[in-house]
Amino acid sequence: MAAIEVDAVRHNAHKNLGLIRQKQNRWLEAAFCFTEAHHLCPDDTRAWHLLSAVLNLEPELLETSTDLRARIANLSSEMALHGH
Repeated sequence: MAAIEVDAVRHNAHKNLGLIRQKQNRWLEAAFCFTEAHHLCPDDTRAWHLLSAVLNLEPELLETSTDLRARIANLSSEMALHGH
């Protein structure tokens, strides 16, 4: 969290916070951290793979969070635009 406060555009800080939230079983927060990390640096695919893993473990997140669904749809559109 401190790394994000220092520099909020560091994708690794968001990815690492997502890993912490995942270990705490705070799945929705982890998913949002991974989406932010991927948004900030789409060329580093680790966050996208971590997000996919969370969604495989907790598929109900997509059903219960319209915000998460919208965020993932936006990321998917960005990826298509940039050829990822």
